[in-house]
Amino acid sequence: MPLDEKEHFTSHAELKRKNCNPKDCTHWGLSVWMTTEAVEHARKIMPWLSAWCIASGTLDVDDGVLMPTPNDGQPDHHTFWKYFGREIAGKFKIVMKPVPPAPKPAP
Repeated sequence: MPLDEKEHFTSHAELKRKNCNPKDCTHWGLSVWMTTEAVEHARKIMPWLSAWCIASGTLDVDDGVLMPTPNDGQPDHHTFWKYFGREIAGKFKIVMKPVPPAPKPAP
């Protein structure tokens, strides 16, 4: 079932995803990369991320809290925790479409 626009801006903990650890505070946030280069790097080391759209937008201090959370070889990864009840989807536009999978070699 495809996600609606609001769910794309909802944490894995809020969505109760299977592999989510609700005791890990980063699972209550949203992944953020500050530059196109950082997104491209993330897509290289996490190929599944290439299947997602990447959106860009501007947030205000009233929207939530942003903190650097480098991990898994991603020195430029950040996590954004939006304030309860805050709707932020309308502040973003898609800037990178999913990367089509490479064609399978002929048998």
